[in-house]
Amino acid sequence: MKKLLFSILIMVLGAALVLPALTGTASADITGIDVSQWQGTIDWDTVAKQVSFVMIKAGGSDNGMYTDRQFTRNQAEARRLGIYRGYYYYTGGGNPIQEAEHFASIVGKLQQGELVALDLEVDMANPVGYALQFCIRTEQLLGVKPLLYTNMDRVWSYNWQPLVANGYRLWGAIYDQDPAAYPPTGTWPELSIKQYSSQGNMAGVQVNPVDLDVFRENSWNFPKMGYTPTPATPSAAPPAKPAPKTGGNDRKKEQAAKPAPKPQSKPGRQAVKKQAPAKAPRGQAASLIQVPGPGAQYPPSSAMNPAAEPAANASSLTAASENGSGEKAVELLLSPVIGTKPASVQADSDEKTLSGSISNAVFEMVSKF
Repeated sequence: MKKLLFSILIMVLGAALVLPALTGTASADITGIDVSQWQGTIDWDTVAKQVSFVMIKAGGSDNGMYTDRQFTRNQAEARRLGIYRGYYYYTGGGNPIQEAEHFASIVGKLQQGELVALDLEVDMANPVGYALQFCIRTEQLLGVKPLLYTNMDRVWSYNWQPLVANGYRLWGAIYDQDPAAYPPTGTWPELSIKQYSSQGNMAGVQVNPVDLDVFRENSWNFPKMGYTPTPATPSAAPPAKPAPKTGGNDRKKEQAAKPAPKPQSKPGRQAVKKQAPAKAPRGQAASLIQVPGPGAQYPPSSAMNPAAEPAANASSLTAASENGSGEKAVELLLSPVIGTKPASVQADSDEKTLSGSISNAVFEMVSKF
């Protein structure tokens, strides 16, 4: 009995592992719908409880270039409720560049994780080249790689390698009513979204039927396939302002502003400013002259060297000064200068001559000191 139960358990586990591989079912697949103005005014709060994503028609060019009448509202409601979402453009087969630019102008700035797709249902001579130009221009304008929506018959009929090489993925339509079955994809490595029915009936959709889709999340996470904003580049810090340079004129101003330093006197003998000697009144000549002491130094001149009788002259000069005799004092003072030792003062007729000589002698003697 135990062996039988063990065998049954092994068979059940094996079936659970093998069955998804045989049927193509993936537990991570999510369901959604694609809508346009033909579904009327949708109650998105009700629809959001039944689906995980929605593909919304933005506009087209099959009847002139136009914007879907319900696009603005459908986009705003899907964003408000946080439903995974994408936008598609139904081409009329005109100029692929112009149509891509028209598509981008309708969609505007994308939000994180939003998808875009080209809906190619019309027959044309070169659908691969047309789709490639549209997708490249759309990527340039919106910053995300578009998907190509088309039926599986067209997928199997052409070589779509140019789109595959550029990283554009496939949203294929095959109405087998089986969300878990994935058909061969020809040139494409896989089917990212499968539209498996056009006859869905969903609460909240005003006008049914509605197209039903399944997204193979195990092949690529929906938000990762969608738009990713480019990280903002941090602004550079403003460069530090350099210290102002002091130019030649500035330095001159600076020097002019500073007061000139006072000249410092140099050590040594200071120059004596020569002044004309005032004429001493009679009898006061001795009081105007300072008598040099015994240690005074005289200039090295033989005419002025009092080596002959310094002591006699000094004592006589002092005695004459004390007796109040000015003339005698001057006479004794001048004797070394003129080289004579007069015995008496000249007569009154010689006073002017003697006075001039005394003044000059006093001037020269003071200058020497």
